[in-house]
Amino acid sequence: MNDKSKIASVVLAGLAAGAVAWYLFATESGRDTREKLSDSFRDLNDSFGDLKENLKAKAKDTYDKVKGQASDLASDLKSQAGDLKSQASDVASSVKDNVKTTANKAQASV
Repeated sequence: MNDKSKIASVVLAGLAAGAVAWYLFATESGRDTREKLSDSFRDLNDSFGDLKENLKAKAKDTYDKVKGQASDLASDLKSQAGDLKSQASDVASSVKDNVKTTANKAQASV
């Protein structure tokens, strides 16, 4: 591209930008278009705000649900550990009694 082509491209781009600005700021339909664009951006902003609030609420609900499930699981595990401890204690007591009985029998037969 030579220098004259570059200059012509810049001039055409400037004219196009000027025409768009004139349309938006100087004409009645441009004012209407600006208002419509402004309303659309406002609606879009409101939609993003609503979306943010919905996502925030869902995230909190999910967090609370997972937290509750983790708490329930911890309680179940604690209960099961207590049951196992009790069973182990019963088995140990039974083994102790069996050892005493066997020792007494062995001592009596000696």
